[in-house]
Amino acid sequence: MTTENHNPDTDLRDALAGDGRAFGRLVAPHLALMYRVAARLAGSESTAEDAVQEALQLAWERLPSLKSRDHLRAFLLGMAAGRARTLRRSEWRKGRKVLVGGAEAPEQPAELAVADQLAEGLQRALATLPEKRRAAVVMRLDGGLSYQEIARALATSTVSARVLVHLGTRQLSGFLSKAGLVEMPVEVLR
Repeated sequence: MTTENHNPDTDLRDALAGDGRAFGRLVAPHLALMYRVAARLAGSESTAEDAVQEALQLAWERLPSLKSRDHLRAFLLGMAAGRARTLRRSEWRKGRKVLVGGAEAPEQPAELAVADQLAEGLQRALATLPEKRRAAVVMRLDGGLSYQEIARALATSTVSARVLVHLGTRQLSGFLSKAGLVEMPVEVLR
C-alpha cells in the first residue's frame, strides 16, 4: 500500500475543481475544533454534530469565496459557529431544553460533581452573552483563533473582534465569580 503526501495548496485547488476527497483532506485537521466551537455555542452534542455537518456542506458550496488557504480555519469556524447559533435558536423556538455536554469526565464522584457544576455554569454564563460576543469568546478560548481570524469568521474588524472578546471574557468572569463557581481573572481568559 502506498502512502501519498498531499499538499494543502493542491488539495485546495482540487477541491475547488470539485474533488470531494481533496476537500475532505483539507478540512480534516479542523473537524475537532469545529465540533468544539459548535458544541459550546449549540449547547448539545447532537446539535453540534448537526451544525458541523451543515457547516461542511456550506463550506463546500462557498469554497470559491475563500480568499486563501491561510483563511481556511476562520472560514470553517465561522460557518460552524453560525450553524450552531441557528440550530440552537431553532431548538429554543421548539421549546426543547438543550443540555450541556462537558469535557472529559473526572474519575472521582466529587470531581465529577464539581466539573458538571462548572460546565453548567459556564454554559449559563455563555448564554448571557450576546450572540456575536459569545461566538468571539468561544473562538478565542476554545478555538485559539487570533483576533484577525475571529474578525474574518464574524465578518467584522480586528478591533471589533478584540472588543467582543474583551467584553465577553469580563462578563464571563463576573458571572462565574458571582455564581461562586470560579475565580477567573480576566487575564487568564484572554
